[in-house]
Amino acid sequence: MALENNIYISFLISNLFVGIGTGVPWIQTLAEDTKSLSATNSVLALSTAYFGRLNRQQGIVNGGLELYGKALRNLNNDLQDPAKALSLTVLLCAMTLQIFEVFYISP
Repeated sequence: MALENNIYISFLISNLFVGIGTGVPWIQTLAEDTKSLSATNSVLALSTAYFGRLNRQQGIVNGGLELYGKALRNLNNDLQDPAKALSLTVLLCAMTLQIFEVFYISP
């Protein structure tokens, strides 16, 4: 499973927003944050669903949707904690989940 996660994250970093002159270096930073469950699940949700959609693998997309739910719960917990609520990690998680929502939740 860890190998699959690394593949999904590498695929996301290599392909997301390619060709429009912007990158997503903060996703790499968030992916490397091993202390935050919010960071882990936010990046995994986006990268898993992104990989699944581009490779037409609905089962993988569904796994990303499950991770999205976990990431939202983790982010909600972090927002309840005054020590974490204003952290850069929480902001980056929210940005990552916003991208997820644009791609997978919006009509």
